Amino acid sequence: MAVRTLYPAALRAQLSGLATRIRDGESPVVAFRGDVWEGPETVDVDSRTWQVRACRSALEVRDVLSSRDDTQPLVILTNLSHAELQPDVTARFVKRRVLEVDAWEPVLRAFGAHRMDARLASHGWLSDVLLAGTPANGYPQAVSGTLDAATAWRSALKILLGVDTEALDLTALLEWTLDASVLSRWKALPRDQAADIVKWLKGAGFQTNPLWRIA
Repeated sequence: MAVRTLYPAALRAQLSGLATRIRDGESPVVAFRGDVWEGPETVDVDSRTWQVRACRSALEVRDVLSSRDDTQPLVILTNLSHAELQPDVTARFVKRRVLEVDAWEPVLRAFGAHRMDARLASHGWLSDVLLAGTPANGYPQAVSGTLDAATAWRSALKILLGVDTEALDLTALLEWTLDASVLSRWKALPRDQAADIVKWLKGAGFQTNPLWRIA
């Protein structure tokens, strides 16, 4: 089974979607399914600061609940299913269960799409980059209703490297290697993100480029 990694932008979107279920003054506990949390110990959503805790066992979940500050809302990220936790534990969760996270759903909404290229689903970090980097005036809407891979990757490259991806060709890629700002951003990328970008560009027909060799 693939490792489920949860990123900040996706978590904020999920918590924002639950806002109507939480009354002012409440400090709820929300549990989400996931294996790894790639974010800080607290996340701000609307007017609330949420504590985020990753729990690998039912005992850990109980310990976090018993030691929590009841004045602050709490997110529990766990790889345990609803059935693996006792009813007295899940009774304290919003919706009384461990919620699944659809990291791509808010991204699709941002692009005005109803579906996406299935190949995008394996890149959890990509959905977070697109969501966190949503332009102030929004993304161009997907007329076909589908978020295609090229649109997603081009948008991510613009966000991560600050490059113009409208005319993406070999000349443009070579120009990136001459831009100190682009090179600095490229070198700062996490290794998995850089590897995924290289893989997509090669799959798009850019087999050779000095950018690949810049560490």
